[in-house]
Amino acid sequence: MMFLWRYFLFPGLNSRIETQKEEIVFFFFEPNSFSERHGCSDSPGLPLWRALSDTLPITTNLLIRRVDVDPTCPKCADCHENVFHALVLCTYSQLVWHELNLPTVPAGGGSFSVWLTFIFMNFSEGDIRLAVAALYYSWRARNSAVWDGFLPLPRRIKQSAKAALQAWTAVHHTQAAVADHTGAQADSEQHQNMSPKCYFDAGFMPNTLKSSFGAVLLSPDGAFMAACGGTLSDCFSPLMAEAEACRITLTWLRGKGLDSVALFSDCSQLCSYLSQECSIRSHAGFAIHACKALRATFHSCVVTFIPRSDNALAHTLATSAFSQTSTVYSDSVPPNSISALLH
Repeated sequence: MMFLWRYFLFPGLNSRIETQKEEIVFFFFEPNSFSERHGCSDSPGLPLWRALSDTLPITTNLLIRRVDVDPTCPKCADCHENVFHALVLCTYSQLVWHELNLPTVPAGGGSFSVWLTFIFMNFSEGDIRLAVAALYYSWRARNSAVWDGFLPLPRRIKQSAKAALQAWTAVHHTQAAVADHTGAQADSEQHQNMSPKCYFDAGFMPNTLKSSFGAVLLSPDGAFMAACGGTLSDCFSPLMAEAEACRITLTWLRGKGLDSVALFSDCSQLCSYLSQECSIRSHAGFAIHACKALRATFHSCVVTFIPRSDNALAHTLATSAFSQTSTVYSDSVPPNSISALLH
């Protein structure tokens, strides 16, 4: 059906319609697509291509096939029924389109294909989706009038179309979000595998507010590259100490000329704040804001939460830093406190 939609029914439409709108038609009118996604037996099976090619079983088409039916429109009983009348021009259909604030007659002429082209070319994607859903429920209302002698109120068509659109949007956006998350996760893992790895941690003494930090830089294959550790200014909370440790570590890494790095921390709260756009109104918030600004200067700087057991190098370095009077930097040769942990 999609081949017919793109190349047979609208061969002259530009790429904007082909690329942006075809998925709308697919999700609402592709046979069984809606029912498979929503677990219902009643699929919106109105094939839009049948309406565009004038092969819907309306009264005039049935008469052409020598089916003995009354050609009068079953909804308004004002004139003979054709596709354009059934879905657009009928008094009942006009009330539906009035509820949706969409035009009933295009400026370019009087046919269903011209009307639909006008809608696709001049209205937003949200309005187009709503119109396509309303076409299906308008057709269901027409069949209800034929077989059950019952015609729902036009606002009911609007409500049903919006409900279907919301259900489709929920499924479609969930799938897109999962795909985006999977892609982002794959990119994150790729950067971590190709970039140097830096483990950092903070030490905090609540009684004295004394704080320290430790950071260990490893190559992508795990070989030691550099380390630093020292005391921090007094901090008022463990989170503030972790944020200050992150800030100093990022400054140290930037000074070493690194453009891409994978950061690892055992502070889940810090990792969460670094991934959010919200501002934090606290002493720790200033340091976290500085960390975000420093991260933005890197081409790639992924921050990953790890358990304390996987952060033994940085934790040991931060603990031993309490006895130091100044920050100690180690290049090539690891500090004695963590040398045993590297083997």
